[in-house]
Amino acid sequence: MPGLALVGIEAIAPWERVIDLQFARRPGESALYQASPCIMSMQKSWASIATSFSPTLAI
Repeated sequence: MPGLALVGIEAIAPWERVIDLQFARRPGESALYQASPCIMSMQKSWASIATSFSPTLAI
């Protein structure tokens, strides 16, 4: 994601294979976007990853 910094990584739940990646324009700022990659399957030396991106709403 060009122009954005990774400002946070959080586990969704200990039993899930999903993490929440948070991006902002600069470190220390509030997250503008989130990506939630999920490992779908593992075969030998590669993993299939599905990712959903969503803007973060600050209210």
